[in-house]
Amino acid sequence: MKGLVVTEDNKLYLEEKLPIPEIGEYEALVKNECCMICNGTDLGVIGGKVREVTRYPAVLGHEDAGRVVKIGKKVTSFKVGDLVVRAGQPDNEKFSSAWGGFAEYGIVKDYKAAMADQADVKDINLGITQQVCPEGMQAEAASMLITLKETYSALKRIGVEDKKKMVILGDGPVALAFLSCAKLMGIQEIYVLGNHRDKLETAEKLGAAGTFLNKDEEEKKKASDLAQLGYEQVVFYVADRDQAVLKDICEAYGKPCEGKCDADILLGGFRMECEEKGIVVDETFDTGIDEQKDWFY
Repeated sequence: MKGLVVTEDNKLYLEEKLPIPEIGEYEALVKNECCMICNGTDLGVIGGKVREVTRYPAVLGHEDAGRVVKIGKKVTSFKVGDLVVRAGQPDNEKFSSAWGGFAEYGIVKDYKAAMADQADVKDINLGITQQVCPEGMQAEAASMLITLKETYSALKRIGVEDKKKMVILGDGPVALAFLSCAKLMGIQEIYVLGNHRDKLETAEKLGAAGTFLNKDEEEKKKASDLAQLGYEQVVFYVADRDQAVLKDICEAYGKPCEGKCDADILLGGFRMECEEKGIVVDETFDTGIDEQKDWFY
């Protein structure tokens, strides 16, 4: 099969002889119909900056959607014809997996069935977010759903349902997804600070109460005053293995803060705590996965 491959010297090429992955008892084979580019992870893989990808050449992509064409004998959550998201590639002798959504075929894992049978399935946690999409949804919309559920997850973890006002920093696809999700959660007064006038116009069409151009110092100050940006006496926590990025996080925050490692963070991400204000923002992957189990199963 064909697939988009990243080489060790940061180049892309179309490989035409990737092996079609073989499914296990708790897996289903998916024929991919669409895969979108993730500006963060995909560009990081190409640049050799994603720590989960250590071997090249690697098959790129993770924001994919496609149809189930074959199921393992113990699969209960998928059936042939289902539209699913995030089918991926396993590693093989020649190619490693950078999740592998930019390929003609991929695999999804039946997390629910494996947990019910207490089966030991390699990388079974990947199945938590490999869910079936609603009937009638197109593959392109299903791929977009991946970003929407991530932004919704973040808003749920932060706890914004009772908030009346929000300021979003950025005007890219993720920022606009945050705007859409926040509107659906009932927040009416949402402002967006960004670098692109045309994208800010899109934000206004999506319901932003106001937009501000970051390149205009006067507009940026208005956004900062609205947001009352930043608390002092903040502590950022990361996994032990991510200690090297603490300095960058604290510098990006821009106010007095402290960085610490937390042995309970295993998968990555960060948690911010401000004891003075009683604020906890948990953006760890550990918490995200635990919460998504409840949504999908």
